[in-house]
Amino acid sequence: MLQSEDLSRDSFEDILKTATAEAVKLSPDWTDHNPSDPGITILELMSWLSEVQRYHLNSVNGRHFSRYLKLLGCEPLPSAPAKTYLRLSGGGFAPQGSVFYADNIPFETKYGCSAADNEILSLGTGERIVANREDILSDSLRSFANTLVFPFGESLPYTKFRVRLKNPLPAKSVVGIYFGIRLSEPCTEITNSGDCIASIGVFTGNFPAKVLIDETMGFTKSGVIMFRTGDAAADELVFSVQSGEFAAMPVVTAAVINAVPAVQKRTLSRILRFDNVENGVIRTPVKPAFLFALSDEDGDESERTLLEDFTADGKMITVNSTARRFEAVVCSEGFEERCCLGEARGVCNFRIKPEIGNILENSVSVYVCEDGVFRRWVQLGDFDSANKYSRCFVYDNETEEIVFGNGEKGMPPEGKIYLFGCVVSLKNGGNVKAGAVSSTNENGISAVNILPSEGGAKRQSIDECFDSVRAAVNSPRCLVTLDDYENAVRTTPGMPHKHIRAYLSELKENCVCIALENFIGNSAPNSGLMRNLKRRILPAAQLGTKVEFPAVRYAPVNVYIKLNTNIYSANSKELAEKAVRSFFDSDRVNFGVTISVNEFSRYVCESPWVSAVLSVDLSVSASDGERLPSGDVRLKNVCLPTAGKISAVVEH
Repeated sequence: MLQSEDLSRDSFEDILKTATAEAVKLSPDWTDHNPSDPGITILELMSWLSEVQRYHLNSVNGRHFSRYLKLLGCEPLPSAPAKTYLRLSGGGFAPQGSVFYADNIPFETKYGCSAADNEILSLGTGERIVANREDILSDSLRSFANTLVFPFGESLPYTKFRVRLKNPLPAKSVVGIYFGIRLSEPCTEITNSGDCIASIGVFTGNFPAKVLIDETMGFTKSGVIMFRTGDAAADELVFSVQSGEFAAMPVVTAAVINAVPAVQKRTLSRILRFDNVENGVIRTPVKPAFLFALSDEDGDESERTLLEDFTADGKMITVNSTARRFEAVVCSEGFEERCCLGEARGVCNFRIKPEIGNILENSVSVYVCEDGVFRRWVQLGDFDSANKYSRCFVYDNETEEIVFGNGEKGMPPEGKIYLFGCVVSLKNGGNVKAGAVSSTNENGISAVNILPSEGGAKRQSIDECFDSVRAAVNSPRCLVTLDDYENAVRTTPGMPHKHIRAYLSELKENCVCIALENFIGNSAPNSGLMRNLKRRILPAAQLGTKVEFPAVRYAPVNVYIKLNTNIYSANSKELAEKAVRSFFDSDRVNFGVTISVNEFSRYVCESPWVSAVLSVDLSVSASDGERLPSGDVRLKNVCLPTAGKISAVVEH
């Protein structure tokens, strides 16, 4: 491992003394080492330059490390709020953004959810009913301590999983139910909805319910399923597998009705966008603190005109304007007066600090009012991609300041600065134990967190980010070379022993493409195997490396061959063509290979009925490859060669 070194330990005099001593060794005839000697003057100049270079090289700070991390394709993780699950009760409906407290720590619900009092009476797994004799508020079924609950059968999948409730669910209501899930066998973690093993359908009684959110990823991980009930009230939920299959059977370890995800944060202001507004009527229940009409220009560069002549009655906003696009700024109580942070006068590298602390950096939205016209400025991670005309800013998480450009990288602001998007969070201070959230809001809805809140974290430091980079690179699973990627594909469970090729993309920087022969009946891609490949490859890819699986092209190679055979037979030509085709079914060919005429001839000669190959001519279409001056054929990376038109001439 490389050790750090203090490059500035040698002074100018030390460097000059060392250089003079080396000069004596190189040129013993040089005896005049006085300052008046031109040679000494040159050594003094070089020694000074060396001292300056060492000083600057030794002065590496956080900005340098940030650049190094960026070169590695890695950046410090931003601050994150804690997350948990709340169980609602008390009746009515809790809309998205409802706030509940653990002492004075706020938690906001991510979705709207029913709060009607209810409980689970039993879970039905196929023909088996497992009764619940007490309410479930933990991550294990206390009443099922000696029972494994397989919702879709232990060995036979696709049975219906029934959840019997104490009270009927009203029609057309939004309900959430939390399922604690573990798999009967070890399985790679599911990370996104595209990796779902199974698609789950929900029925309330005999009517289909619409699944809004499925955090369980098809009953493969713990989470909430949010759904809208059917056209009639029902006291039974029926979950069934609509498509896909399970690699390992799921086991239910917990079930909680009226559960909704919540995040430890408080939204002080947010921006809502309304397009295609007709007759100046915006149908929304919000009452905005500020309302803007947008110009016809798209994107953040659009000019915004502040409107003061509008009314909001809790059902709609009526405005006297012919504009069709609007933005509304909704503020929490008392924040409207604090939106204006101050005024800038076109000064480069201008910084301004909001009075509010603990702001989540990804939530910041800044508007600047220039001569009565508001414009939204874009938040960037740094100013590298900005130019002198870019209206952008960077949020400095350490000083909690909003930083603007220097005139070359980012335009300096001139006008009043407004903070119209702001969310605060205690970050790691929001990680509380189960049951800590216990409050009732103004609508009489109560909430309790059924699990500890987790995931709250401060912004990752440079040193912590470097530690994670070292751990990832030194991991035995880390894929670095193209051979690493190919070997990882070959060792993926369920991967057939077929042709594989990893190569660097010519169009994208730091992108590895993996071409593989993976078809069922040569007609449809094996989506289950592709899912396993992604789970195996993507987490182990070197930091910053992108991985793609391009569509395979099968390239027909036309062959004209003249040969002699050892025996005379009526089907000599068919035997010769068989020998040619067997070459393309062998392990000698792969994606993007160069098919050598000499190697091809030697392979055909290995057939017992062939005595000599007199001539060979290979050709391929220009879209699949090229024919080299030597007569060899070189294919493109994504092309796998197959036997095309074969013309065999047999001489005896």
